[in-house]
This record gives sequence, C-alpha cells and structure tokens, in this order.
Amino acid sequence: MAKVTKIIVIVGSILLLLLLLGGIMFMKSNSFALNNYLNKIVRGEPDKSCFVDSDCKIAITDCGLCGCGEAVNINWKRSFCPIRYNVQVMCMQCPGSEARCLNNKCVEVFKNGKD
Repeated sequence: MAKVTKIIVIVGSILLLLLLLGGIMFMKSNSFALNNYLNKIVRGEPDKSCFVDSDCKIAITDCGLCGCGEAVNINWKRSFCPIRYNVQVMCMQCPGSEARCLNNKCVEVFKNGKD
C-alpha cells in the first residue's frame, strides 16, 4: 500500500511540474492576449467622457507593441501590462493627432483635419 501511494505522489508531482511548465510556455507565447485581458480586468474600458477639449488626451490603452494611443479622458490611468516582451520591432511613426471633445466624447482628430 505504501509503495502504491509513493508512486501516485511521484506521478502526481511530475504531472504538476509538466502542467506548470506548460502554463509558463503558454503565457509566454500568448503574452499579448494575456496582457490585454489583464488590462481590461484591472483598468476596464477607457473613459472617453468629456465636456471640453481639455478633458481629453491621447493615451495608450492596450498592451500592443506599436500602439499610437487613442483619445481618452485625462483621468485615464496608463495601461496595465505586467508581462514584458522580449522582442524587437520597428513600428511606423504615429500620425500627428490630438484629442478633442465632440458630443461629450473624446475623439482623436488628425492634425490635417480628418478624424
């Protein structure tokens, strides 16, 4: 009986170790999705409410590598992205834009006048 219990403990420990290693590998390979999921839970949807243009700003609201941001309320806290990326990428330059308040909602307006 003791021998069977010992074998069950060893097999269970090996399975637990494999499960943990698999979870770590999964988290690393899906860090973009996991970061964005955690960001939505911790920070929620960005607040875009406003009364005047000065209530708005352009801010990064997700955990992507090349985000230019979007128009949000000035009280929006920065994105919550706990998993660091170990990649190098070359991002395109963000277009010149500013945040404005239109119909009580912060919107991004490009400096050439198009939104």
